[in-house]
Amino acid sequence: DESGIKTPASGRRSSRASTKGSNKGTETGLLELEALVSEAELEAQRRKEEMGEVEEKIRTGELERIPGWQRDLVEIYLKSGGPEWRESSGWPTSDVVPGGSPQLEPEIELYGVMRPFKRQTEVTSLDLSWNNLCGELSSMGGIWNFKSLEILHLGANKLTGIVPTFRQRLLLLKELHLYRNSLHGAIPSDIGDLRHLSSLWLFDNHLQGKIPSSLGNLSGLVDLRLNSNKLTGAIPLSLSGCSNLKTLNLQNNMLDGPIPEDVYTRCIRLRDLRLFNNKLTGPLSP
Repeated sequence: DESGIKTPASGRRSSRASTKGSNKGTETGLLELEALVSEAELEAQRRKEEMGEVEEKIRTGELERIPGWQRDLVEIYLKSGGPEWRESSGWPTSDVVPGGSPQLEPEIELYGVMRPFKRQTEVTSLDLSWNNLCGELSSMGGIWNFKSLEILHLGANKLTGIVPTFRQRLLLLKELHLYRNSLHGAIPSDIGDLRHLSSLWLFDNHLQGKIPSSLGNLSGLVDLRLNSNKLTGAIPLSLSGCSNLKTLNLQNNMLDGPIPEDVYTRCIRLRDLRLFNNKLTGPLSP
């Protein structure tokens, strides 16, 4: 009425009008959402088809003409879901690779890759942590061909499979970080051949079996983190050979047996020792 007070009838009319407007807005929003989903599905399908073409080129050897170090990087990109990486500047895009010529020019900087200024065909550092890599680590064979590699950081991704044996490869490696993936199986015993290793982070995986006694060969090891796995057996006495060890984290495993006194008495630089949530026995001297 003229007083401005809505009668029940006018209120109902207003409510119906408001509801119609709301429904229209909802329908528009749903259509926009469906369009976005459809576009995302088409893009995913396109990438799948393109990567299938690239896999075929690898299988038939069409990429063999690319220089070795470039081919190794391309293989890493393809085998670890490169188009889905969070950051991939400088790496071959899905638009370039299927064309059959994914050349990586020596002067171009690739995200996460370091190469010496005077030896541009050698890779010394590969850091792709927290970058949404997926697939089996063992399928990324290009990594194991980098003879000058000193830093390998692939932590916090979606990598699966086992940690491959080293077979006298990556012998200059100083840092190996494969933490927070879905790796399983045993830690390869020949990891003890990596005599330059100072930092080994394998925590937050599904690794099983015993801690390799060969780790005791790594006298330069400073930081060892194997926590939050499914490791069993005793702590190897050989770890006392890691005389420069400052951090030893073995917590949240299924280790048993006595705590070897030599490990924390001979490793005089040890500052951070974490052993809880295991089945260890015996005293731990101060």
